[in-house]
Amino acid sequence: MKFSFVRVALTAAFVLTAPAPVLAQTEVRLASVAPEGTPWIDSMTRYRDAVAANSDGSLAVQLYPSGQLGDELQTLAQIRRGRIEGGFVSSAALAGVVPEVAMVETPFLWTDAEELDAVIDGALFDAFQPLFAERDLILVDLLEVGWVHILANRPVILPEDARDLRPRAIETAASQGFWRRLDANAVALPYTDVLPSLQTGLVNGTDNELVSIFFSEFFTAAPHLTLTYHSYNFGALVLSKRWFDSLPPEEQAALMKTPEGERARSRDEVRGLQEWILSQMGEAGVSIVELDDAQRAAWETAMDGFEAELAETQGGASAEIAARIAEAKAAVAAGQ
Repeated sequence: MKFSFVRVALTAAFVLTAPAPVLAQTEVRLASVAPEGTPWIDSMTRYRDAVAANSDGSLAVQLYPSGQLGDELQTLAQIRRGRIEGGFVSSAALAGVVPEVAMVETPFLWTDAEELDAVIDGALFDAFQPLFAERDLILVDLLEVGWVHILANRPVILPEDARDLRPRAIETAASQGFWRRLDANAVALPYTDVLPSLQTGLVNGTDNELVSIFFSEFFTAAPHLTLTYHSYNFGALVLSKRWFDSLPPEEQAALMKTPEGERARSRDEVRGLQEWILSQMGEAGVSIVELDDAQRAAWETAMDGFEAELAETQGGASAEIAARIAEAKAAVAAGQ
């Protein structure tokens, strides 16, 4: 009897003092070529924290910036195969997998940021989600990357100034078609190779948005910047559909819930950096030119008919996306 009492007491004490069971966590690796300290990694950090909170800690997001898991095309391929859970990838890279995305990058398509934002929010996000799913990707959100400009080792003010330039191009029809229209000798390179290629002279120009030009230090090897605003890149926060479909519904819901107002915050952060970046590059000796109305008209003439050609080249639902963009742009112009 005495022995039974002691055994019960010890058992009770063990139960009271034993450590709480450790919660099993699902690892979520998110990759990006974006460098640390940029607005894109800030957005991914906020998303990481939101997923942890929304899943009560069952999902543990780890960020891999600066191309740690490969360039954008490599990262995207690994996500689609389910070998990486997700990432933040630019529209330029996505266009090789979801061809309809390229229509957003049509040169000189957009009038201004207000029109662009309204079309993306009101027409394109919902249209893109099923197209991404068909390519083994879950589209979580579309975030700002920015307006694209031309950077080179010589002034490129008019379309004819790009003739015989050796610019870096992305491995997409939109990027290569843009440079081909200008009679430039484009070299297709991943993002992580741009700076060393500019430094060695393999290429002598590129077109990128200002955050990449500045934070990746492209301007140190090509001191002439023309603010063309000729194209626009967004970034997509995507997940592997194969992996996502294997998760319980509560974890799927946590992954699809982004921080409130994140898309608008992303736009404000990226756009808010523009003047500061330009001032920093100006102080570093970069020559900066903004197109006047006549110069812009010359570029628009050089790109006449590009959208229809791109839609045919890209195939899929590209023509339908182009039509949706045109309809949405008309609604914005009419104030609807």
